[in-house]
Amino acid sequence: MSGPSRVATTGIEQGTTFYSEISSGLQLQIQLNATQVPQEGALKAQVLLFNTLPESTLFHPNFTANPRVPAWDRYDSLCGLSPVDHIFGFALFEGHYTAANISAALSGTPVLLTPPVASSCPNPFYDQAYIQNIEFAPKSDAATLSANSSFSDVFGPQTLRMEENASTGGCSITSYTELSRTDVVDGKTTTYGPTGYLTYGCGLGSALDGYWTKPSNGSYVEISMQTNKTVTSGIHELYADNFHPLLSTEYTLVAEDIWNQTAFAYFSVGGISLQDFSLCSSNCTYPSPYLSGFIYFSGPAPLKSLQLIVNGTDQGVQPEKGLTPATFVEWYKGGFQNPPVVKGDTYVLRFVATYEDNSTATASTVVVAS
Repeated sequence: MSGPSRVATTGIEQGTTFYSEISSGLQLQIQLNATQVPQEGALKAQVLLFNTLPESTLFHPNFTANPRVPAWDRYDSLCGLSPVDHIFGFALFEGHYTAANISAALSGTPVLLTPPVASSCPNPFYDQAYIQNIEFAPKSDAATLSANSSFSDVFGPQTLRMEENASTGGCSITSYTELSRTDVVDGKTTTYGPTGYLTYGCGLGSALDGYWTKPSNGSYVEISMQTNKTVTSGIHELYADNFHPLLSTEYTLVAEDIWNQTAFAYFSVGGISLQDFSLCSSNCTYPSPYLSGFIYFSGPAPLKSLQLIVNGTDQGVQPEKGLTPATFVEWYKGGFQNPPVVKGDTYVLRFVATYEDNSTATASTVVVAS
């Protein structure tokens, strides 16, 4: 059963909880610690499945009933090893979506919350063959997963919270020391050590603080473990090329379960942010030089003006033509003569937005003239 979410203010970190409709006593809930996030800030979000009835409730799951639940794992979970992932899932979408227009979002792809690194995962669906019963405790998100008697010796009962944090995953470098190693080559024995080595690991984060994009090959980033230097440079390049703070716009966090319940939660990231900027030096489709890119605005009031500064040189203030919404996206198109645009040179762009209430927001990016 799907329907519009209900929303209520909670005492959890002064946040807000969004609710699905209740189906057979179960209700999906999305808890946010805020609905307004500063630019380059972080949001704590939790999705849970709650039994609203005063008695225990038994369900026999059909894990193929909602194909979006496992499909979304590719965007928000590195391996999807928790049984919770089979029962409900979530996805983050850019924009404002409701039950009336969610099909438009589902035709695209969610925001990628896991780093695009090559990983080897065991089969995340092995236990689906054994789980025939899900029994929820009264007025609780605790549930016991169990098998029928024929599989009870293979899969014992598991009691767990039907909770999952929505967060941005990340990768980090760790070190270890090999005290000694002995190699034998052509009959010659050589002993090494102690030697320090670097390795890396990737996992889930603690909050929604950004998103990932896939590399230009459309697949995954391979990080070489050959030397300490390649590990360090690989992680640095992964973040420099593929990690981005959340854009200054509105987001919808959607949760669904295998009983086709749906909950929607909303938050906005304030300020302005820049994406996909490029600078053409000559022979452009438009008059040269040609600067273009997307600017995401999410302010406290309609935009009044926009100022561009290039390598410290003020390009002037552009008044906004008419009142605009407080949150919108603009495809910026323009050019400048000072400093001169030379192919291969680097230019630092700084945009300053001024809103009707005279507050301001600033964002910067770097482009290389092509």
